[in-house]
Amino acid sequence: MVKFGGADRVFVSKESHSIYKILCDKEGLFPQYKDLFHFAAAIGIRLRKREGFKKDVHLLMITSVDSEGIFETILEELHPDADGRKRLELLQEYAEAGVRILKERYDNEKKIDIEEIIDEMQNL
Repeated sequence: MVKFGGADRVFVSKESHSIYKILCDKEGLFPQYKDLFHFAAAIGIRLRKREGFKKDVHLLMITSVDSEGIFETILEELHPDADGRKRLELLQEYAEAGVRILKERYDNEKKIDIEEIIDEMQNL
């Protein structure tokens, strides 16, 4: 099955890429960029927030982001009229919004408590 209409690359903005470097490489809060992408996309989807962006940086291949097809299935449900490539664009926008939310939290609190964020998301 071809996922996301055959699109194979995941992009982020330059600003978000710098956040990935801080949260993954510097702070070690997420082992890999795909883990932060998953968490950020989940936040964006849960809050139904998307952020448009300029696709500046190739971050990952789609196969490493959605190997099980979980995001594809969620986005098919949320956006049934969107084709595969549009769903990938939407996924990237949800992740972009989630990363910006995490950055704001990091800037304000100088840390990110992942468990606390999960609890907050469950209580919405």
